[in-house]
Amino acid sequence: TQTNGVKMNLGLDKNRLYNDRMFYNVGNGWLQSSAPGSWMIRPVMSRAVDPFAGVTEQALGADLLIYPNPATDVVRLRVDGDMPHTIELVDPTGRRVLVQRYQRDEPIPVVNLAEGLYMLRALDNKGRAFAQQRLIVQR
Repeated sequence: TQTNGVKMNLGLDKNRLYNDRMFYNVGNGWLQSSAPGSWMIRPVMSRAVDPFAGVTEQALGADLLIYPNPATDVVRLRVDGDMPHTIELVDPTGRRVLVQRYQRDEPIPVVNLAEGLYMLRALDNKGRAFAQQRLIVQR
């Protein structure tokens, strides 16, 4: 119930249909809403792109191929462009789970990693990523 003249913002969630539970009264009795959706009282709306939730994509220079992907025990790399100095695997929480020097044609072991999605990054000799690719580990 609104007891004062302050405007109450009302939004409409069109993904959840609860018309059978939405009634309003503007002085002439209770009426059922005909708007398809679900009301949101005092919703917080933002621009099409939320400046606080977005992350700018970083374009990296070299192409990196990981195979096999998905992997079970080892992966191999093919890098077009500069040769990596170091390879690192990062889990979805941002934790580095593997860091090793890159040796051409040497397999990278993933057998001890938990199943899931990882980011494999190729780093230059100053520790800067110049190529990255997603890796799926599954058994």
